[in-house]
Amino acid sequence: MTSLTERFTAYLDDAKPITDNRPTRGILGIIAGILTLGIAVALAYFWRKLVAAPFLPLGLWLIGWGVWQLVAVRRDQRLATTVRRIVERGQRVNAYLVRAHDALYRPGSHVQPCQVLISFQPEVSGDKDYMLHLAQRWAEQTRDRDRKVRYRRRQLPLTLTDGSEVFCCDLFLHPGMLSSGYLTSMVLPCVAEYGEQAGIELIPYWLLFPYVESPLSQRQRV
Repeated sequence: MTSLTERFTAYLDDAKPITDNRPTRGILGIIAGILTLGIAVALAYFWRKLVAAPFLPLGLWLIGWGVWQLVAVRRDQRLATTVRRIVERGQRVNAYLVRAHDALYRPGSHVQPCQVLISFQPEVSGDKDYMLHLAQRWAEQTRDRDRKVRYRRRQLPLTLTDGSEVFCCDLFLHPGMLSSGYLTSMVLPCVAEYGEQAGIELIPYWLLFPYVESPLSQRQRV
């Protein structure tokens, strides 16, 4: 039987999009934008500036859109590399929900943030009642107005945790990776790197049981 890490990395290999046209669209958008700006300059120089005026913002928009496509591809590539590193170096942990975006409590198709508590001390992480109590206390003592940042992690005050090492993490979830398609549990299976500044990722529910088939809609997602 393959290990969880092997199944997770195999899923990441299989989850790459079959085709990604964003680089091509980005390059074409930049070229079209440059040509449009060229037309604007030519019209302004040889004819009327008023006629050339609409082409200028259109050219700038096309260039910006093309650059955004290329940047998005690069961002996703970096994220995929980071996720693989977390899976290969991290360890299995239980993450206890502090708070979550409202959209995660109903079926959806977009990644949304939540906050969870984790501990790398087995006697602490395995104490469900204590961790859920701590999550509730932390939710009551902190605000939910700050923007969530992927892989942000901070240690809870030792005075609150009775000396135990517990971290609050910003975790981004895709509803399709939850067995019900939305949040139904306060405990989430995750893989996390050890340390104060490190990554954490949700384990897709089908990877916890080798015999569960990976949903087709998720095989092309990272």
